[in-house]
Amino acid sequence: IIVCSALVLGDVSIPEFIFWSTVIHFPPWLAYWIASIWCVWFINAVNRFDGVYGLVSGISSIGFLTLYILVSVVVMWSYDLTPAYHQILSFVAHSAWVLTLISLISLYIEYKPLWVLRDVGTMFFGFALAYLSLFWGAKIWTMMVVLSLVLFDAVRVLWNRRLKHKNLFGWDYTHLHHRLLANGWSRWEIRVCIWSWSIFFMILILIQGTDRLNKLIIFGLM
Repeated sequence: IIVCSALVLGDVSIPEFIFWSTVIHFPPWLAYWIASIWCVWFINAVNRFDGVYGLVSGISSIGFLTLYILVSVVVMWSYDLTPAYHQILSFVAHSAWVLTLISLISLYIEYKPLWVLRDVGTMFFGFALAYLSLFWGAKIWTMMVVLSLVLFDAVRVLWNRRLKHKNLFGWDYTHLHHRLLANGWSRWEIRVCIWSWSIFFMILILIQGTDRLNKLIIFGLM
């Protein structure tokens, strides 16, 4: 929470919400709160999804790769950008590419398994994804679509804990991968299923380019 608060105080926030051609501007205090909640939600969702070796590393690599392609191919080729904004996007694209490689290396090491990310690694990946999705124009919808299984699994688990009057921030075995394991799925089948879901929506969202209607349809499909 402290790190995310420092992030948004550094003017990385969500100043507006765009629905089709309607733009809703948020006051600064609300923009900062929304950005902080987004970051904390993302960090914890990714961290709690780390129940199968390599699962989070693979998911993170897909998220970083999505940001890299979206910035370097779609945005930079579709809009007339100011030099300052182009520099910001270049920073995001380069960072996303480096983090794609790091997460793929982590996936290889974890899958052996030679080493496990644990909380430090998973929370770093979650923070980096949340930060980069905010830093260059609040592209949180793209991340929400591509990593939908991770983010909405966290919402489902918290909601069920609330209904059952359990500790919201405790630990249990009700996450998606835990339930699939309990139903007889192998760890490899779980990885393939979840990675395939994210890759499928990554491809769908990227080939739409700047078409907002199709992106809205994809969001509804997700």
